[in-house]
Amino acid sequence: MKKKLIITSIIVLLILVGSYLYFYFQKPVIKLKNDLTVEINTDRKLYNYVLGVRKGLLITKNEKIDTSKLGYQTYNIKTKNIVGKTYSKKIKILIKDTVAPEIVGPTDITITAGSEVNLLKDVKIVDNSNENITASVQGEYDINKAGNYNLKYVAEDSSHNKSEKEFVLIVKKKIIPQTQTSFSGESKIIRQGYPYYIKVNKRLNVVYVYGIEDGEYKKLVKVFVCSAGANTPTGVYSTQNKYVWRLMVGDSYAQYATRITGHYLFHSVPYQKQSKDSLKYWLYNRLGNNDSLGCIRLTVEDAKWIYDNCPIGTKVEIYSSNDLGGVGKPSAQKISDSDPRRGWDPTDPDPANPWR
Repeated sequence: MKKKLIITSIIVLLILVGSYLYFYFQKPVIKLKNDLTVEINTDRKLYNYVLGVRKGLLITKNEKIDTSKLGYQTYNIKTKNIVGKTYSKKIKILIKDTVAPEIVGPTDITITAGSEVNLLKDVKIVDNSNENITASVQGEYDINKAGNYNLKYVAEDSSHNKSEKEFVLIVKKKIIPQTQTSFSGESKIIRQGYPYYIKVNKRLNVVYVYGIEDGEYKKLVKVFVCSAGANTPTGVYSTQNKYVWRLMVGDSYAQYATRITGHYLFHSVPYQKQSKDSLKYWLYNRLGNNDSLGCIRLTVEDAKWIYDNCPIGTKVEIYSSNDLGGVGKPSAQKISDSDPRRGWDPTDPDPANPWR
């Protein structure tokens, strides 16, 4: 009986040892995704590529993949089997770039024949690789000859992802100034092809447009409410170019922009993106107050009127006064936070405008 018990114990021990040795040498099987790639500068972690582990446990930390540069990144995936023996497997993850750069720029540029122009001045290239990409201009044009030139911006990143954006260069015929007259004691010029003279009272946030009467710019034809700012310059300037849409400070956009001087323009109240339903309505409600960084903000209707009716070279006088010039100060409609139409400028003539 005792001998039989000893034999049974030995058999059990051999089974246990055999089982231990079986599991000790049993290697975990890691199941990985078929696609071990990731787009540059995206958020990925190691566990995104491990579908599971058979015959063991995953013990590697879920570390973040370095996607800041192109090429292969090597990582160790550690596992352990049922009895605690650890294993390591190296995998390579490819960081790639398949996204073309985004070109943000004007859809048209207007200049006077003979003027110097930098067609890339207002162009911004946004790319997921964070590369410093410079656009080029393709197409033929002549800045000395009036006409409309269909051109395009082209941008390509180091991974050969390429994008294009069409735009129109509008070259206007140069108008030569003619007779001179006076207005409010200041020297003014009545010029062929320039029907209006614009005055901006930056303190009271009012724009006055004067037409010609009796050989002088003295017929008041338009009065607009606006928002100027502390940095709005004073002086007499000639408008330089125009844009249907223009990228503004802080990645905002504006419609019907007309450059007055330098970085200062007439334009609509800013939009959050280049879309007519993304108006920053809280800024629209500030029209009539000093609220801009220096440009002259207007309603879309008023900005478009200047864009359509005041050719490049129109004189703009900016001054600061407490005198309204004998007219009432205009105002703009207020937009409620709860109004579903709040993303649109109420004056925008677009047929899709829900205010219409």
